[in-house]
Amino acid sequence: VSPDDNIYKKISAARMLLRKQDLKMTGYYEDENCKMDYYKLQDLTPAIENIFFNLGLISFFSISQGDVTVLKIQNIDSPSEELIFSAFRADVDFDKMQEDFEDMCKQKYLYANAMNITLSKNCDKTNEATATAEITDDETAPDEIPF
Repeated sequence: VSPDDNIYKKISAARMLLRKQDLKMTGYYEDENCKMDYYKLQDLTPAIENIFFNLGLISFFSISQGDVTVLKIQNIDSPSEELIFSAFRADVDFDKMQEDFEDMCKQKYLYANAMNITLSKNCDKTNEATATAEITDDETAPDEIPF
């Protein structure tokens, strides 16, 4: 990837590079119906930020007054190029701690959306559960970025 490449090529390269990372899920959820591991924001952020830095991308989060959390990814080499991902905040009366938690979750889901990370949860009737997380696009990532 060169500095002259557009933001779409850089995002595509970032997704391919992220698939090659050995990301660990450090979150765990369990209730009477389901058990699952999941990515926390801190599991994703270091790898994504490192990849973005090396490709000439930068991300910004903004949270409007109770409505929308926005992830903006900008091409450092051509600042007019940007991609916007957004998520609406739930219409619930949260206290401050819950609002901060929700904002952190929105950031994680926006990164997951931007980087094509999917999470599927399958719980069966015996309270056994399986959860899988994968970074999607192709089945395998090439050893080198082909451009």
